[in-house]
Amino acid sequence: MTKKLSLPDESKNDLRFNSVYVDISQIVIGYATDHLKIPALGSCVGLVIYPKHLFGESRCAIMAHIMLPEFHKRKQKKKPIKKILPAKYSDKAIPCMIDKLRNLGFQPKTYEAKMVGGAKMFGKSSDTLDIGKENVRATKINLKKHSIPLVKEFTGGDRGMNVKFIVKDYELIVTPTGGTSLIL
Repeated sequence: MTKKLSLPDESKNDLRFNSVYVDISQIVIGYATDHLKIPALGSCVGLVIYPKHLFGESRCAIMAHIMLPEFHKRKQKKKPIKKILPAKYSDKAIPCMIDKLRNLGFQPKTYEAKMVGGAKMFGKSSDTLDIGKENVRATKINLKKHSIPLVKEFTGGDRGMNVKFIVKDYELIVTPTGGTSLIL
């Protein structure tokens, strides 16, 4: 169940934590003393995957700021791509996140995921231009493909949001633009 919460921007308790920003098309691993943050998330998807069996100070999580749904559907260009940013596409980000957690010694059967974002940011445009909806769809398909349960989500709508994942508590705090903070 999602809890509504009114939060100050930064409390004094947050001073002992590291704020780690996850930029567009980036994947970041965070540990118990980290708050993983995505400011101004719109049609992109913020995805967090974590090993559910860890507690307190031993917790870790990985967050991706996914920009587009699928690599193979990108428009073909004459120039070859020099570097593929794995988190740019959902179908590349999730396997990369799994590999990074596996390299830390965690097995995929212990993972859970939380997801936010996927807003329709371009007004009354047609569904064919609703990149947020496509990002959410592709991310769900890829999580299912890798047998990772999506335990909480806050997706869609037409407003951006600020996102903070508190690794120690596995809490995802979402603050829609002009709205009230929610804990997932």
